[in-house]
Amino acid sequence: MKNFEIVRNINNLTEFKNRNKDTKIPIKISFTINRNLKTLVKEYTVYKETLEELEAEYKCSASSISDDTPQEFVSKLNELCNTDVDAEIDKINESDFGEYDITPYDLDLLSSIINY
Repeated sequence: MKNFEIVRNINNLTEFKNRNKDTKIPIKISFTINRNLKTLVKEYTVYKETLEELEAEYKCSASSISDDTPQEFVSKLNELCNTDVDAEIDKINESDFGEYDITPYDLDLLSSIINY
């Protein structure tokens, strides 16, 4: 898994939890999401530390890249985002949803952890 995928997965899983906070989600799904978030956040912390060092070194922000941003910063940022990380996440099966009525949007948010 690459660093940018870790960030995307954290955002997606967190959004799913927030959208469904008042919904009774099957326990296996809830457990898998929480476990995966814990794993991903651990790896994200290392990514974030490195990103902050890079931003400090170049006095640039990854969130505001423009034509004036040094190309070397952009190259190093791309390298960081595309660095492979050994983050294993647990998967769920479609059958784990049981009677749970999941929306297509929520299904998309969970697509990285579903075995199809």
